[in-house]
Amino acid sequence: METVSVSKKYQIVVPKKVREALGIEKKRHLTF
Repeated sequence: METVSVSKKYQIVVPKKVREALGIEKKRHLTF
């Protein structure tokens, strides 16, 4: 349960730019 709460807080703290960058990296990784 603690891990879930931490992940939610982390998502809220992380800026959208970082999320977009991670999403792009994930998409590129999936393409490869």
